[in-house]
Amino acid sequence: KKGLPKLETLKKLAQGLHVNENEFIEMVSFQNGNKHPSNVFPYNHEKVISIPVVGTIKCGPDGLAMYDNNGFESVSKDDLESGEDYFWLITSGDSMIGDHIQAGDYALIQKTQAFENGDICAVIVDGEEGTLKHVNKEDNMITLSASNPNYPPRVFVGEKMNEVYIAGK
Repeated sequence: KKGLPKLETLKKLAQGLHVNENEFIEMVSFQNGNKHPSNVFPYNHEKVISIPVVGTIKCGPDGLAMYDNNGFESVSKDDLESGEDYFWLITSGDSMIGDHIQAGDYALIQKTQAFENGDICAVIVDGEEGTLKHVNKEDNMITLSASNPNYPPRVFVGEKMNEVYIAGK
């Protein structure tokens, strides 16, 4: 009576039922009398790839960097750079809300240590803290900046720069 659930809800239901997402969405759509749900667009399965969800990343201080296999999420190959490796992280905290990154969002991270100043990167600090921040690097300084004004920038100068590892952007 309420209409078709949102795409994310259908995906979660399919995952919980351990059935193929696409087949589940088509089945729900068929029973609803539609060829396709109004909020779902068909896609070519050959253009989609599953990327692992490897954990949670804190948008704020004091989050632990740790690997935790949380399954897979799909993404269009057209949205990826060819030949690059990617992983998903689930965000927590509110330090990146100025960039519309909310707690519970999925962040698609390209595995690379290369970045341009201002890029949002998954950063590991001192070997154990994982955080999502804008990164700027100058001669002898790295600055990690939030997009929420309640969080001041963190500056690493000289030898302290060695505490910062870019896991991806």
